[in-house]
Amino acid sequence: MGRRAKVSLYRLFTVGGKHRYVPIVRKGRSWRPKTEPTGTPSSYYLRYLKNGKRTFESVGDDLQVALQEQKAVRVSNTPTPITVITQRKTLRTEVQSFLVNRPESWRYILGVFGDWLGWDKDPVSFQREDFQAFAAHLAKLHPANKECLAPRTRKNYLKHVTQFLRSTGRVVIVVRNEQDATIAKATAVIPNTMVLTRADFPKVNKKVKDYYPRSVVDAMFAASKNLRELVMLALFYYTGCREDEVAHLRWTDIRWEAKEFFVREWWKDNWTTKTYEDRSNEIPDQLIEVLKKAYDVLSDPLRYRQEGWLFAGKSPLILPNMFGRPDGHLLKKVQQIAKRAGIACGECRDCVERKGRNCQNFRLHKFRYTYARRLEYEPALADCGKTIDFRATSENGGIVYVDVKTIKPEDTDRWEQFERARAGGWFPENVIVAISEEWGGCEIWHAWFAVRARMLEYSLELEQKIRQARLAEKNVDTVLALCSDGFRWRQDQLEDFVAFYSTGAYRADDPFSEMERKYINSNGISLARTISRFAYFERKQGEVRPRCMNWYVRSPRDPFA
Repeated sequence: MGRRAKVSLYRLFTVGGKHRYVPIVRKGRSWRPKTEPTGTPSSYYLRYLKNGKRTFESVGDDLQVALQEQKAVRVSNTPTPITVITQRKTLRTEVQSFLVNRPESWRYILGVFGDWLGWDKDPVSFQREDFQAFAAHLAKLHPANKECLAPRTRKNYLKHVTQFLRSTGRVVIVVRNEQDATIAKATAVIPNTMVLTRADFPKVNKKVKDYYPRSVVDAMFAASKNLRELVMLALFYYTGCREDEVAHLRWTDIRWEAKEFFVREWWKDNWTTKTYEDRSNEIPDQLIEVLKKAYDVLSDPLRYRQEGWLFAGKSPLILPNMFGRPDGHLLKKVQQIAKRAGIACGECRDCVERKGRNCQNFRLHKFRYTYARRLEYEPALADCGKTIDFRATSENGGIVYVDVKTIKPEDTDRWEQFERARAGGWFPENVIVAISEEWGGCEIWHAWFAVRARMLEYSLELEQKIRQARLAEKNVDTVLALCSDGFRWRQDQLEDFVAFYSTGAYRADDPFSEMERKYINSNGISLARTISRFAYFERKQGEVRPRCMNWYVRSPRDPFA
């Protein structure tokens, strides 16, 4: 629908020999000048655009005739609506726009899909029956050196197709069964919604996340023939980074003093991380040692090439290829190291047909699983229906279980309890608790009392997990890590509790010794003292990294002992 033409009504007034056009507007049911003019009134005029130029046209001195002329000109000048015919979408144009920033694997998959469907077809016309027919077509394909496509490969092809259809504006829903598909199709609000079921995809066996055993890792490190291969293996093994992240890692990303490195985008290659977020990782001492050796080699070009770097210049990348660009053949190099070490599986197609030059049992992503096994999050405890926050595995095979708790008391007034404690002799005779109600003593006392109560409570909870999972019999370490904001409580309060937990005796300057002893005796609490050690973390609210970390909190020497 076209826009109405803007036609304004004016009246000419002569004031002292000068002409003045005054707009005529509607006020209530009548038409009158916008401002009361002084002078002799004359003819009415219409103001509008004609051929792109502003025009004043006289329509006489009768107001009713002028209003009729205004309406007629407005109708005649209204532009005719233009129907825009959009260009018909084809699969070829949609695929071309979709593959702009996609990896090479997408080109082949969508190429197979386009050759089957037809490049001049409209993706809007693609329905579930066509999806099922394409799945049957994939089952009949015979790629080179293969009898057929594996079910997992066919499922990946179909998932890529559904993602492509969603990018064109189609709504694709995958439900469990035909009943859910009928309900989803009947309740779909958006037209042309394609509803699929799980049965439309090939059934694939769910694999267990595999990792490299310690013996395999040692064999690969021992088979490294130069420093470059050693750096490559160390980066994968000690950081758990992805292939592209290691390939784009630069020397300027390393912070030697802080023992950490940054994983961040690389503007020259228009590359960024998978999650589109920069992050920092800690560097263990073993990796620091290897990286320092490689960094010292940079100043010696001859030795730089002898140690495996083929780039003649000085590249900012840690692992550049022979052209100074990110190396895209890191997987092939790892597989060559495995063949050289004689640890190829001997069962996969590459081992049988190519003598293990590219053993499929060695993949870069397995380094991430290997790294993750060294620190598992919320693993299930054996013989127990509970979980623990972390399980860390050291290089020598030692296992440490860590349970993390945050103690952050609320600001509550418990001054009456403090007065009862002081009047009732709840404190040791040699301890004076000097706090004032006027200076926030009510909240301070509540924080101290609640923190000490939570330390005992969390210790009993962890001891129960240790007892039910029989961790004390498995020769493992257990750590209770308590987190503070550094304001409501500090490490010295944990030291008082650790002194009692480890020895069974209270320090002479522990203000909560009498209260806690009375509470434990009255409730029949018995501490097994199976927790190996306590840790203290201090982190302000809103900060990511802790300001203080103490993995082994011990009680200081008691001056009264």
